Amino acid sequence: MYGAAEVLNVEIVHDQTPEQEASTDKKALAEQTRLAARQANKDLIKTTEALAKKYQFAVEYSAECGIDLSDPSYTEHIPSIKDKPCTFIDTLEALEQCGAELAGHKVLGVDLEFAGDKRIAIASLLQISTLEADYIVDALVLRHAVGPVLSPVFGDPAVVKVFHGCDYDILLLLTDLEVEVVNVFDTGRALQEMMRTVSSSEPL
Repeated sequence: MYGAAEVLNVEIVHDQTPEQEASTDKKALAEQTRLAARQANKDLIKTTEALAKKYQFAVEYSAECGIDLSDPSYTEHIPSIKDKPCTFIDTLEALEQCGAELAGHKVLGVDLEFAGDKRIAIASLLQISTLEADYIVDALVLRHAVGPVLSPVFGDPAVVKVFHGCDYDILLLLTDLEVEVVNVFDTGRALQEMMRTVSSSEPL
């Protein structure tokens, strides 16, 4: 186990005094956080399904990137994973550089790997992609730094975070890494909504 808070010299700001922390009901606070995250997930799911019904997200984003989805050859303009640099991040300096580079993008692809099960889990790898580069963050070594460094990007409503099956990822990002995710598009939810839409129109 790494003593990340000591090694990385990351300033951790506490909202409560030691006396207040000692008197805090930890179980009640954890339950409050869990319920807040669940409500946030419900709101994100509604947003995702609304976008999926309009079929507009992919079209609008692709247009901003100079890709015309009506042109069958559009796949030729999408960079191959072999042509994109992939950076493994396990130092505070590299993480801060990653945060600075991500801040200039309107859309990020995100995935979270974790160890354990859904009762007790620890975030281990945070994967983030742009059209130009991929980043793999060692969340075990940098767990106390991920929140302070990446929260500005993940909490920016002007930046769309694209997940596939985001429910547990978002909850774990919040509870384990203290990263609140704002403005999510879940491709898994979108696919479900599109399939329901197609299925419901079949009789027509």
